Amino acid sequence: MEEPCSYDDLLSLQRKEKKDLLAKTQKMKHSIAKGDKKKKKEVTAEIAQLLADLELKHEKQLKLYEGQNAENPDTTDNGCIEQAISDENIKNNSTKEETDIVETLDEDNEAEAPNTAAKVSKAQKRRNKKAQQRKEREIAIASQAEENLFGLRHVESLKIKKILSDRGLAIYEIPSDGNCLYQAIVHQLTIFNLEKRTVPSLREEAAKYLRLHKEDYLPFITHPETGDMLTDEQFEKYCDDIVNTPAWGGHVEIKILSNICCKPIEVIQADGPSVIVGEENSDPRLIISYHRHVYGLGEHYNSVIPADKSSDNATDMP
Repeated sequence: MEEPCSYDDLLSLQRKEKKDLLAKTQKMKHSIAKGDKKKKKEVTAEIAQLLADLELKHEKQLKLYEGQNAENPDTTDNGCIEQAISDENIKNNSTKEETDIVETLDEDNEAEAPNTAAKVSKAQKRRNKKAQQRKEREIAIASQAEENLFGLRHVESLKIKKILSDRGLAIYEIPSDGNCLYQAIVHQLTIFNLEKRTVPSLREEAAKYLRLHKEDYLPFITHPETGDMLTDEQFEKYCDDIVNTPAWGGHVEIKILSNICCKPIEVIQADGPSVIVGEENSDPRLIISYHRHVYGLGEHYNSVIPADKSSDNATDMP
């Protein structure tokens, strides 16, 4: 009897495909004759398309696999991955047939030396500038596509989705506007039909609670530039910022929100075990997810919902 396949099987298959594609793109980058600008442009676009196609393919595979497991959790076998995704593969057969073509990109951006000392016309300078900008844009597209496949953001997203999937949960995405922690807690309170709160009211309560318990929290709040403990004046500004600005909330604010709501808060993260704050409080436990790499501006929190309610309310992480 064949062993059942798992989510890890699919990830392993995808990792192999990524590794193979990375090797191919590296070969493409280093095989073209130096100075062949036309071919460089063509291959840059081809690499970007290959990377984008593979990423889209893998996203569809993950969605399909998770959806089929939810419907038939006991019926998958070792052939399920290939069979499940066969109808969802991207239409890239022509690309597969061309894998033996060594069309490559030379990464050396050194400009070719002019053959003559003739003065370049203004029109030619404009054309050269546009061509250079176009080349830089194409390289940036290829670089971003590669980052999306192999970067920290993508790896973190896969890990968090796997952790949530194993628990029958999914991400409910919260806007990244500085209010993400407070909005995630508001959403969790709504899920459990608990006391209705808003982001402004939570911020006001958090600042009030922090002022009342200053001695308990002051040692854990440091100046972002010096690392020193806040002065009384700086502490007051910290509290004012909680109320009057979209200041990002961290562990201190999570502890405060747990005490305000009288509920434990579990923070799911990609690396390491979940962090549970306020375990002394009564259930239900509010669950949020912590993302270090999802946005370029900094860390981010999302809310979490049951997986069977995710189709209309949650979005996959980018």
